[in-house]
Amino acid sequence: MIGVKTRFYITDNSGAKEGECIKVLNKKYQHAKVGDFIVVAIKKVRLRKKIKVKLHDVRFGIIVRTKKNVCRYNGIHISFEDNAMALLDKNLNPIGNRVSGPLSYEIRVKKLMKLILISPSIF
Repeated sequence: MIGVKTRFYITDNSGAKEGECIKVLNKKYQHAKVGDFIVVAIKKVRLRKKIKVKLHDVRFGIIVRTKKNVCRYNGIHISFEDNAMALLDKNLNPIGNRVSGPLSYEIRVKKLMKLILISPSIF
């Protein structure tokens, strides 16, 4: 489960390396799982000329991987090595144009097809 003040690795090439969860959206309780939308503050950025986000920006994001086990409806438990997310704009389109690492199947259930198309694999 992901709560407020949790640090994330950002998997897309928007220019951000690390973000911190500020708020979990559309949830009664303030913890999130894979596929939930959150509000993120950017804490570390990559040193490049063409970055799409700046340090201390506040953006929307979706959780794509967690260390905590996720139980699917068929009984399989899945966990990943890190907590990771992808940044989104206000129209729920990805900011970056490439995602590193696998995405979870729960992203496909949310029908974010633009994010799925730029990912290398879905697990």
